[in-house]
Amino acid sequence: MTVFSLYIKEADASESEIYEMEENCVMQHPEKDIKKLTERFLRGKISREEFEHFLEQLSEDDPAVNDTLESHFDEILADYHKDTSVTRQITPRPKWLGLAASIVLILGFGYWLIDGQESSTQFITYQTGYGEQFSQMLEDSSTITLNAGSELFYLPFDVQAQRKVVFEGEGYFEIAKDSLKPFLIQSKDLIIRVVGTAFNVEAYPDEDFYRVSVTEGVVKVGFGGEQGGFQEELTKGQAILYNKAEGTYTLEKAAPAFWKEQVLAFHKTPFDQVIRKLERWYGLDLEVVDPTLYQLKLNGQFVDKDIHEMIRAIAYLANKDSVKDKQLIKIKPLPMK
Repeated sequence: MTVFSLYIKEADASESEIYEMEENCVMQHPEKDIKKLTERFLRGKISREEFEHFLEQLSEDDPAVNDTLESHFDEILADYHKDTSVTRQITPRPKWLGLAASIVLILGFGYWLIDGQESSTQFITYQTGYGEQFSQMLEDSSTITLNAGSELFYLPFDVQAQRKVVFEGEGYFEIAKDSLKPFLIQSKDLIIRVVGTAFNVEAYPDEDFYRVSVTEGVVKVGFGGEQGGFQEELTKGQAILYNKAEGTYTLEKAAPAFWKEQVLAFHKTPFDQVIRKLERWYGLDLEVVDPTLYQLKLNGQFVDKDIHEMIRAIAYLANKDSVKDKQLIKIKPLPMK
């Protein structure tokens, strides 16, 4: 029985009943009907909770389900926006980042941005791949600078009551002042509200923290999504570091955004974070052969160093520079897409 025949036979059923029938059908034929159920979520016919429940039932170990989700994802968004999206993309979309969690995250962002707007409204996207940086002035005269592996998208500001954008990665924001239309940034649970100021945001989805560092003006920062409220107001020279796992945060002194000057900077940075930053910075896939390196916390600033020089510097800091013919970090032959 197809989803279409269910619509006809159950024309008087409630939305929840239709959802339950669709869910049962999808579980039997995921390759056929995931798209239809996702479209219903996008159009507000089923709740986010119901959609998340459906995704949780899928097995991430099932290659068929994985292939189906990946193949339908871009097609679903294209249908939803009716080919009206304006994409200013620096490189192709990074490789698939996951299954259910990624879908809910991105679709939820789209819903947050739309929030009463017509679905035909154009979206604007800026995106960088690994090994790249990019700067752009927005239509309100604000300037964004994106570090490697970052993405920002939003509805044009002239159709919004506020200037809302969705962001992940690392970026430096110089926001033009407009007291009538505050600038809002969402990165999953992180919400930032400003009127006019400059600040750096670290919000990579594969890191266990958020960090916001203010260089000019005042920034309001909150956690827990749009309904979570604003916990702290930061001024020039202040930063906030949020631990995703623990749900706690600390205030600290803001460090300069050295990356904008092509400087790799570390300050008591755990080694696993160092490796991820190096992968994004150089566009490489690194394999740590010596697990004792994970005991390191790295300090230093590195200018115009290639990856081989960086590995030698790490070996020196780990006091392993005298060990001959010992491979500490393996550089895989193919760059990350």
